[in-house]
Amino acid sequence: MSIKASKAAVFGGIVALALGGCGSRASDDTLPALSGAEAGDRAWTGAMEPAAIMDQTGFGQPIVAATVNVPEGWQTHGGMSWDRSGECVSNYLRAKWLARSDDGSEFELLPGYSWQLQGTENQFYPCPVLPVRSPRELLEIVAQRYPSVRILEYRDRPDMAQESQAVQQPGGQAHFEAGELLIAYQRDGVEFREVLAAMLSISQLQGHVAIATPAVYAMRAPAGRLDPSVAEQIRRSVKIDREWVAMANQAGKEAADRIARAQRARIDSWHANEMAKINARGARERSMIAMQTSREVAQIYSEGWHRSQATDDRIQRRTLEAIGGYNTYADPAGGGTVRGSIEYDRVIRTDGGDYLGTNDPYYNPGGSEELQRIP
Repeated sequence: MSIKASKAAVFGGIVALALGGCGSRASDDTLPALSGAEAGDRAWTGAMEPAAIMDQTGFGQPIVAATVNVPEGWQTHGGMSWDRSGECVSNYLRAKWLARSDDGSEFELLPGYSWQLQGTENQFYPCPVLPVRSPRELLEIVAQRYPSVRILEYRDRPDMAQESQAVQQPGGQAHFEAGELLIAYQRDGVEFREVLAAMLSISQLQGHVAIATPAVYAMRAPAGRLDPSVAEQIRRSVKIDREWVAMANQAGKEAADRIARAQRARIDSWHANEMAKINARGARERSMIAMQTSREVAQIYSEGWHRSQATDDRIQRRTLEAIGGYNTYADPAGGGTVRGSIEYDRVIRTDGGDYLGTNDPYYNPGGSEELQRIP
């Protein structure tokens, strides 16, 4: 699959930001019912007010990317941003938006991501390679943004997948999978519950598998206060601005064309130089050089591929850290690593073997050891 082969759908998945949500239920420790009486026993009925999800940097001035309704009085932060580094155009656009209530409840849109499935990768396709093939695997990575996270329950969400399948453009070959994960963790000494959900678009061509999720959504609250029906109301209200998505798609198409042209120019330049050498020799010598050239081309790509593996491993780790919202620390005691939330500047191992995240530069309990972040 080439850069050009993916241009038509570079940002098409953004319309799936209105991910399927959860119904309500009475317990924080089980996923909610999807329908029926149990799903309605705590349905959110509070007042909602409109809010805008802004793109502050993509087009030289702030532009409304989407509108959404949030519970009255909730504060919103963030929006859409762009990272145009690298050649995987599908990963240029990043969603990072949060709505928060005074009681600690939060609804968050986390960045989406596009990748190739490890073991099926195509070296000419510029997106990163990951071993992640299912919504559950992706969500369990995202959950690791919290130290000491506990996974309580997972379930597939075929209803969310069907919603995306229904709006797929004519001729689209992708199939969709979705799921949600209920987790528990401590944050600033408070026990939290959180529901994470994601929809994956999975495309396969001649054995190459490309996977993408437009966003991951999260609904969290202190234990006993989680009401996923709020998330359901918010996600159902998301309306992508048509003018903005057209501009985003056009920007993605132009970037893909530019990268493809540069790639083609590099190949043509190399080929022209080699052909000049070939034409300077006799017929027999030209034939021998042509054969050698073919071998050299294959070797160039092979060597470049292998040289990039070490860098790719580091980039993959940093990518997973960016998706999951955590940093990785070396743990001398166990000889392994520990993941700490990006919300904290430091991670400390106590003399009891527990790990604590803190932003206090002077917090050093007796017998503790500060872990060093892996660069």
